[in-house]
Amino acid sequence: MDQLIKLDYMDETNKGPEVVYQIENALEDFPKFGVFDKMQRTFIVTSSKDILYVNMVEEIEVDIDDAEGISDIKNIIYKNNHFYIIANKKD
Repeated sequence: MDQLIKLDYMDETNKGPEVVYQIENALEDFPKFGVFDKMQRTFIVTSSKDILYVNMVEEIEVDIDDAEGISDIKNIIYKNNHFYIIANKKD
């Protein structure tokens, strides 16, 4: 299973990585990048083939590429409380 971890290099008592969230829907490939909301409660993580939306507070995961039929992710931005995804439709 994939994990979201937190590293705090500014904390002198840093005890290493802390698991913040355990991702249930594994990505098919290595993650390329992720985008968080301002409060760091929700995020989208992508690989070359997958887009996964995660709400860590409510423990909700949505496999966006399957739900919306998209792939070949080009970019994701977060603005005005919304995520915007630039991608191509699957064949």
